[in-house]
Amino acid sequence: MKTLFFILCIIINFILIFKVNNLLKPKTAAISYAISLLMVPVLMLAGVYLLRLLDFQADQQFQDIYFAVMLSLVVMMLQNLVMISAEVMTRKLFHFQETENAVNTSRNLIRFALNNKSGIKLMYRTVFFVGSILMFYGIWLGKK
Repeated sequence: MKTLFFILCIIINFILIFKVNNLLKPKTAAISYAISLLMVPVLMLAGVYLLRLLDFQADQQFQDIYFAVMLSLVVMMLQNLVMISAEVMTRKLFHFQETENAVNTSRNLIRFALNNKSGIKLMYRTVFFVGSILMFYGIWLGKK
């Protein structure tokens, strides 16, 4: 069961990092992730309160999975917020290099970076994704 949730979290985060973030403007995506980040603990507490109202007796496995799902959602939201911040910073850095530092754009390193914007974007998205796999592994499959 935990392995299934681990794979599901990886798939959802892959879709968020490589597909959804491309569809949204950075400001819209950041606001969406920030609101989601605030709502996850509220929903977690509301779920616990509802279960207590219904007099539901949860076993330890249910509690572990419930906590891991909420922690996974928080990790997804935080990681995507940081990734969007990195994207905005690199975009501003490239814009600065093209407008304010046009004299030095013929230098090798700056020219390489400006010519390979999409490759750099793919590289840091891949690094964030691989980091998320490690985090989800710790949440779902790590020894407790």
